[in-house]
Amino acid sequence: MLYLFRIGGLDVEGRSQDFEGVMPVFGYALREKHPHLAISQTSHRRLLDGYGFLTYRPSKYISFGYALRSNAPIDGQEMRLGRQSVITYTPNQTHQFIWSNSTYHKFSLGSDSQAQWIKTCLQSVDIN
Repeated sequence: MLYLFRIGGLDVEGRSQDFEGVMPVFGYALREKHPHLAISQTSHRRLLDGYGFLTYRPSKYISFGYALRSNAPIDGQEMRLGRQSVITYTPNQTHQFIWSNSTYHKFSLGSDSQAQWIKTCLQSVDIN
């Protein structure tokens, strides 16, 4: 038994943010007397992401998946590539083991000139 599934798509995001308030200088110091910054800003951002996912199932017990996601470098953005690997093992109808390893990217909050890419790496094992 061999199964092969291909899924792909395109995500478009347009964001406009108006923010006014105060933010703590230190994430652990949240009282009024602790140092804080007054912020008033408007930001506009456009993101265009393309992705693809491939699954290979050599038997009814195990499957392998791999996904890629990348943004298009619009508005002077750098191109960032995210990925995810998944192995699923299902020995019977009651149990399932899923191992995943991934890297994601996203923009931080902030004004357009201060926006930065945040990279997140994740490994997980799920037992159902």
